[in-house]
Amino acid sequence: MNKKLLEQAQQAHQEGDLQSALKKYQQLLEEDPQQPEAWHCAGILLVQLGRYDEALTYVDQAIQQQPKMAAFHNSRGNVLLRLRRFVEATKAYYTAIQLDPHYAVAYNNLGNSFEHQHKIKNAIQAYKKAIVLYPHFPNAHFNYGRALLKQGDIESALKTLKKAIALDPNHTSALSQIAQIYLNQADYQNAIHYYQKRLRIQPHHADTHHHLGIAWLKEKQWEKALHHLEQALALNDNEPLIHYHLATAYLQLKQRALALRHYLRQIEKQPHAESYYNIGILLMYQEHHSEAIDYFQKAIAMDPYSSAAIVNIATLYLKLEKIPEAIAYYHQALKINPNDPEIQFILSALSQKKAPSQAPAEYLQHLFDQYADYYDPHLTQYLSYQAPQQLYQAIQLESTDSHPQWKILDLGCGTGLCGFLFKSMSRQLIGIDISEKMIEVARQKNVYDILEVGNIEQALDQHKNNHLIVAADVFTYIGDLDSIFKKVVDALTPNGLFAFTIEKTAQKPYVLQQTIRYAHSQEYIQKLIEAHSFIVERFDNLILRKQKNQPLEG
Repeated sequence: MNKKLLEQAQQAHQEGDLQSALKKYQQLLEEDPQQPEAWHCAGILLVQLGRYDEALTYVDQAIQQQPKMAAFHNSRGNVLLRLRRFVEATKAYYTAIQLDPHYAVAYNNLGNSFEHQHKIKNAIQAYKKAIVLYPHFPNAHFNYGRALLKQGDIESALKTLKKAIALDPNHTSALSQIAQIYLNQADYQNAIHYYQKRLRIQPHHADTHHHLGIAWLKEKQWEKALHHLEQALALNDNEPLIHYHLATAYLQLKQRALALRHYLRQIEKQPHAESYYNIGILLMYQEHHSEAIDYFQKAIAMDPYSSAAIVNIATLYLKLEKIPEAIAYYHQALKINPNDPEIQFILSALSQKKAPSQAPAEYLQHLFDQYADYYDPHLTQYLSYQAPQQLYQAIQLESTDSHPQWKILDLGCGTGLCGFLFKSMSRQLIGIDISEKMIEVARQKNVYDILEVGNIEQALDQHKNNHLIVAADVFTYIGDLDSIFKKVVDALTPNGLFAFTIEKTAQKPYVLQQTIRYAHSQEYIQKLIEAHSFIVERFDNLILRKQKNQPLEG
């Protein structure tokens, strides 16, 4: 036997020079085929090269020459495991154990073989035996923990996986598995802790950056999420879900063009209903209605019960003034959610059936939560919305108080367009809106003394002794105003002012239009004024804003 050549081959093998090592092993075996150790080492090397069939031939040669060597049978099991010949692998591991009953590694590998055959109880027994034989065996604890996880015993799995870490603090697979458990449990801080531990060991591990990015997304730490997701993409640009999560981060950071780019990249690699839907949403807000419809339809093709996509198509057809198509899609959505008050309300408007007395709270919350980020520029720049300014000017003209310091209640305050103007008149400025996201935008302006999420009737019950109550573009979502007027009377000081806008109609008393907004007749408003003993200071005909590029009267 050429002992020197064997040592050179093994050294090259250890140093990772696999091709050089293989040549030396093969040269050695050509010189003297009766060398079981060389056959075995060459077989292991061929596994590393992914040449499993050849590896099995080499390991079998080693066994033929030295059949009582437990390690050779263990290696045979490992090769068969790679070849997915699990039953044969199991037999090989059993042979290794028969030859060496204290062979902990073979028991651990036997457990792996059972797991591949979905025999979790058998796998657990094998892992436990490996741990009994070798209590300080990190991989056995790791595999035992994974098997417990598959059985649903999360608490025991975590304990066992942490034992693997205690034995080997650099066990990266155990760190990731623990982090994943915490991520699944929505314990994001612990998940982040363990993913960060892995990154300190493997700073360029794409999957860990990806999952750490997901954990930061869950914590709403958008910039931190973006950092790790960009790292993940730089390390692995073939994983579609990295693009999906990057798009999510960019969307939260209001970088919509980049969000759209990554959603598009994601669906190039892997069609995904939610990504099609999100692309539709982004195109919808860019006013690319026809393209948005195409993507919503692709989302529906993958998920026929996506009522949100169906409703958005209906909404877009409504914007395109294709009322029959809009009605058809709303009816399709109603089949999925027969008791949905939003869809029922919209259909009653479009079909001009008997209208409810006001819009459902769910409809208003959904509408304005979606609208919050775009509300101010859309109303002021595209719709030339003037109602807050018109109300403010009217109050200035009619007020006898040269320096008013009033308690002001702004009903349906939205993002604070009225509050910004009326702040100078106020001692205390209170804003109420049904949309939490609209309130969040208003809060950033630092105008109101009090901001609350709620409906306006409750607000009128809670906030009394107001000098001024304002309602700009609010009654377009309420038909019957009688109870509102009554509560306003109770919420005002004796000489308090009530300033509001309505959209006009000749139909009495009010109508729910196909724009999904209420319009009221002047006669109806006059009757309410008289019924609740108001005195009219001003009753102005105004252009409130544009609608379809035409002036909208109120």
